[in-house]
Amino acid sequence: MPACAHNPSASRRGFALLEVMIAVLIMGFALMFLLQIRNQTISSYAFSGDQHTARWLAELKMNEIMSQDLPDPESEDSYLLTGEGNFGDYDARVHDFNRRANEGWVERDYLSRFEYRWTKELIFVTQGFTGNKEALDNWEQPVDSQGNPTEEKDPRTQPSARVIRVTLEVIMPLSRGRDSEGETESETQLEKRRTIKLVTYVDPAQLKRAAQEETAATGGTGGTGGTGGTGGTGGTGGTGGTGGTGR
Repeated sequence: MPACAHNPSASRRGFALLEVMIAVLIMGFALMFLLQIRNQTISSYAFSGDQHTARWLAELKMNEIMSQDLPDPESEDSYLLTGEGNFGDYDARVHDFNRRANEGWVERDYLSRFEYRWTKELIFVTQGFTGNKEALDNWEQPVDSQGNPTEEKDPRTQPSARVIRVTLEVIMPLSRGRDSEGETESETQLEKRRTIKLVTYVDPAQLKRAAQEETAATGGTGGTGGTGGTGGTGGTGGTGGTGGTGR
């Protein structure tokens, strides 16, 4: 019985095809890995820029709201003030400035994608209690582990210090990602928006003293001097007598 002839060229072609498939597979994994690194780098760069912008906007906005109305300890209606919005007006300022410097300026609304919310509230501070007016009104006597009332005094009957707490939160833009259905950002993505938060405290007594000092520095205007009297008119001299007639 004749032996089967072995074809080395056919075997070589089979090994060559297998090697090519393995090489293509390895290159595919490598390209996927490089693409992932690229996307992460772009995302990190964009987030870093947004974070820097959010800090800058937070400083500007905090200075702005601090220069406006603050809670007045003598007016209960002003104990809590709130506000929210976006930075679209800052975009308008940037466009106005750049149009004057460059006629070919192309408007791109970027800052309007940043949002903010702030609160100004009067905080009551007593021994063992720190909170706003709502927390003070809803205070309840604490109890110990056995359910007995503690000896903590009711802060509503105690003298308290008062400070103004100003809280500002700047919310960075939404990501450009889409959810699984191809729609805009989902509720889960909305909850993951990063924020920059600033908190500062102001003593109302210092504000009052500063206002009094400013009023004193711009004291009343001096009175206008009186007008001098008009000098009297001199008398008219008498007329001399007529001489007598001779005889």
